[in-house]
Amino acid sequence: MTDLAEKDLWEPGIRQFETSDSVMGGPDGVDNIPPRQLANRTVYLRNRIAEILGVSKTYVLAGGTANAITASYTPAVPEVVDGQVFRGRVQTANKGATTFTPNPAKDGIAPSPVYGLDGQPLSGGEIVGKFALEYDSTLNDGKGGYVLTDNPGGIRRTVAPAASDNSNAVPNTSWIRTLISGALSVTGLSASGKVDGANCPNLLRNGSAEFGALGWTMAAGLSALTDTAGATGTYFGNPAALVAVTQSQNSEQVPVSPNVALSLAYDVNTSGVNAGTVQLVLNAYNSSNELLSAVKSLTIANGTASARYSITGTTPAKTAYVKACFVLTGVSASVGGIAFTRGKLELGSSSSLYSNEAGLAFLQFLIGNFKGAISLSTSSTIPANQVGYEFQTSVGGITSTLPHPSTVSAGSLLPMYNNSTGTQTLSVPGGNFNSAFGSGTSVIVLPPNACVILVSDNTSWNGIGGAGAVGSAVKPTNTAGVGQWTSLLISAGTNGAMSLPPGGTWAYFYFNQTTAQSGVGIAAGGTVLLTGAAAGGPGISQASGFCWRIAQ
Repeated sequence: MTDLAEKDLWEPGIRQFETSDSVMGGPDGVDNIPPRQLANRTVYLRNRIAEILGVSKTYVLAGGTANAITASYTPAVPEVVDGQVFRGRVQTANKGATTFTPNPAKDGIAPSPVYGLDGQPLSGGEIVGKFALEYDSTLNDGKGGYVLTDNPGGIRRTVAPAASDNSNAVPNTSWIRTLISGALSVTGLSASGKVDGANCPNLLRNGSAEFGALGWTMAAGLSALTDTAGATGTYFGNPAALVAVTQSQNSEQVPVSPNVALSLAYDVNTSGVNAGTVQLVLNAYNSSNELLSAVKSLTIANGTASARYSITGTTPAKTAYVKACFVLTGVSASVGGIAFTRGKLELGSSSSLYSNEAGLAFLQFLIGNFKGAISLSTSSTIPANQVGYEFQTSVGGITSTLPHPSTVSAGSLLPMYNNSTGTQTLSVPGGNFNSAFGSGTSVIVLPPNACVILVSDNTSWNGIGGAGAVGSAVKPTNTAGVGQWTSLLISAGTNGAMSLPPGGTWAYFYFNQTTAQSGVGIAAGGTVLLTGAAAGGPGISQASGFCWRIAQ
């Protein structure tokens, strides 16, 4: 006997037998029509109940593998239809493209791919723990698939909005990356192309006149200025009109080796220039301060509003340092017609976003901290870029050659400490020293365990501190006069008093062994500090201390 073929179909009605109907069997026989219609309705109702009670409301524990998920439901799912929702829970997150099969042993339901809400196959990490899948027969080229509609704890895949979208749509990482790698423009920031997250440090100190003219050889007609309106900040510009001016403004030396790629960038405004040429130049010099060549130069068009310009090049052979330069040739300009600001010199063949690392490092130096400490053990030359470090000599008999004071900024400090048992010779070819160790000379000698703090005035190295340097700090000595020191004592079992020596003013300290109390202060010479027991004192049997003469 053959069973009726049942379908998931809600029949619109149940056929009634008529008196005129003939008895007829078979699949399409009159006798089988009403039972088949009832059977179809039964299958339909059963499947809907399965969806409501067995599939839609229960998270079954899924089987299979991380990327080939299966789930068995009770009652079993005989087939899948559009809109049917399957819920489950996995123990291992998917790691790539994923398929799903409900009741894999029932009616040969084949695995079908799972898609995100963006309509793309999964790529890993979307199904973590609980999940909900909705069947869609239009997916997978019409062969059907599942849409991941709920995935607590997993990556949610969404459609990327248009780059210009300004709505409340939820952006995905693809949209954000597209926005960053394209063009970004917001208030206060304008950039095109790639925005570098890792910035190269700025090697140019005071590149935007934030410290005035410090470190620059100023061109006639250009000054360090400040925009009081706040739009530009500090900059180099012309406070007065220029007429046929030919000048070059050069930065301080920036040490660099040969064959090094460098980039120099500036915001330049030539809106008031009506004649001549304005150039941004990066020059290379050898160790003898001789110009080798221009690493790169760029002529800025006259009458141009403020814009960012950059030049890149590679330093030639024998390069010891470079300078950033503004070169004016026959320039005539109205008041404020030229401006250079936001200067940045950096390593590499392209310019990154403006930053000011060299200026920040200089600020640390200004507030009283040296850049660091360098130990010297052999005769050597100290380069200009190491001025600001503290130098310690551990081996005597060496010579340290200092940079000429004109090669560093006025006010630069150079502390030298001879921490050895021998002497240390300091030499400055073509320059001179003014200190207690020698004045008007190009060579001075530091004795053992001596130090000197030198400051440049662009002409000489001047001693402003340290042992033996200019100044007369009071130093303890066992001779007479200011600085004299001596011990104070009341011996046990003796008469007498503890008194300061006669004359002058003294600083003193003592400790009373009898009472375990101390005393400290300043008093005139001859002052009695303590009296012994035999001299009518308060029973003091022993006290000791010292005093130091601080004034005549």
